[in-house]
Amino acid sequence: KMSQSLRVPVTGGGGDLPTAIHQVYTYRKNIKGYGRINGMDRVMNFSDVGDFFREHQDMFVEKEHIYDVAVLRNSASCNYNCTYVHDSLYAVEQTLLIKNVPFTIIYDNNIEDLDRYRAVCLVEQECLSDEWLDRLADFCKNGGGVVATGATGRFNKWHVAREPVHGLEEFFDFTPGGTIEKKEFGSGRFIYIPELQKRFEFVIDPHDWPWVSMENILPVENPDELIDLTQWAIDSEFTARVTGSDQVVSELIQGDQPGDMSLHIINFNKDITGDPLHVTIPRAAGRQGVYSGPAVEDMPINDCSAFDIPAPEVYGVVTIH
Repeated sequence: KMSQSLRVPVTGGGGDLPTAIHQVYTYRKNIKGYGRINGMDRVMNFSDVGDFFREHQDMFVEKEHIYDVAVLRNSASCNYNCTYVHDSLYAVEQTLLIKNVPFTIIYDNNIEDLDRYRAVCLVEQECLSDEWLDRLADFCKNGGGVVATGATGRFNKWHVAREPVHGLEEFFDFTPGGTIEKKEFGSGRFIYIPELQKRFEFVIDPHDWPWVSMENILPVENPDELIDLTQWAIDSEFTARVTGSDQVVSELIQGDQPGDMSLHIINFNKDITGDPLHVTIPRAAGRQGVYSGPAVEDMPINDCSAFDIPAPEVYGVVTIH
């Protein structure tokens, strides 16, 4: 997900699951005299999954990914605090991922790209510059949603406390504190969540560098509540959702023509292969599509606004025209 906003290729592949993850999520960069990084020509996978991606590169090359939510990883916030900022970001990102909310991760250099998204998540982004606060205010006034947690806006970009005026006071006319606060701001919405219910938090060890092992990158304890609050900020349905299993993730990608899109589905647990998944894509009402993939028999879909499909063994895709 980071590679899409940074426009930096992340190479990978190998087995069927790593190949599917790499092919669906990574950015493809064309280098003159070399070719396109991250296609299948240099991936040594010749299974049905590898062959499917090899034959369908047109779904990914020079295609924009469709996101509702952008999670900001502000440089100052992440660098001045190497503990709870990061375990909080992991928890929210993992929640959005397993609940199949179309989201990406953005950085300071994406500050002018906010209009691509419907909401921005500020997860413990405590060191926001004046430039970021102004940009977020404009974004919200023009109809965007903002979700902020905990210490967001407490400091300026140099980690100096904003006193006596807190960074979020412009949005609420007061300093938000111990309760969830919702506010309509211009044409948009701003919500403040005082504390995340995390399953894991850093334990500070002065003799070791803080880090999070993979098994501790976990969603929040109340994922449905967090998703509902995020949807309140958007003030409408998400562009696409896949429900039925927290072990299936998805990515929505723009097609060649306006209205064309493809929903890519990756299954992390082969034991649920064939289990029903419910898909909603409100903007695709009345449009036809096809569910296909390696080891997936083509399944026509008459109305892509809401439908059920079986979970793929590893990967499947719904193409909508």
